[in-house]
Amino acid sequence: MELMDVEEQKKNAERLGFLRTALILCLCLVMIFVVALAIKYESNGIVKTFQSITSDTASKKLALQKNMSNIKSLKEKLTIKYNLARSKKQYFLDQNELAKDHILEVCRQGKITNLEQAVNNLVIRNEMKLIFRRNEYIKRINELTRLEFSGISELDYYYKKAADELMLLSINQHGEIEKLSAEINLIYKKYLPEAGELVLDVKNIENPPLDKIWEDIMAAEKGKEKK
Repeated sequence: MELMDVEEQKKNAERLGFLRTALILCLCLVMIFVVALAIKYESNGIVKTFQSITSDTASKKLALQKNMSNIKSLKEKLTIKYNLARSKKQYFLDQNELAKDHILEVCRQGKITNLEQAVNNLVIRNEMKLIFRRNEYIKRINELTRLEFSGISELDYYYKKAADELMLLSINQHGEIEKLSAEINLIYKKYLPEAGELVLDVKNIENPPLDKIWEDIMAAEKGKEKK
């Protein structure tokens, strides 16, 4: 009888051990499931955050590239206008040199040595008038080209700055793309009106001071003789 009780106790202990082990396994499975679920939700959150950052970066990149295209196009137009103005200026400079040579030739042939004689000579007087007008054209062209050159320089600076910012974009998510885009928009609007055709205002040119022109021509000729 006592032997049967001992065996029964062993069996009960074995049953309890099995139940305890089964319970522990169930608890482990539940914990694994909970952890896996948490990891899944956290992973989804990270993916969504990454996708959001990537989308925002791509949007900023496209906006900056569009601004770069705008200022590149504007710079090209200003450059064409600037080069055209410079070619006009060079033409007037060349014509003035020819006019001065003509005046000196007429002076030698007619033995003209002073302003009074020069003014009374129709050819010399007309050439000096033309020199004065061309000088005025050159001054006004210089004003135009200063503005065009300023625009070309600023647009070139911001284009290169934007290119640098794009290069850094993949490794610097906290760059100044939005600020830079706003600055580029302001520069673009500032110089956009200058992209039209070259127009030179030749109104209100005063009567030429022939004495000053004569003095400049004679002084230049004396300087050549000294050399």
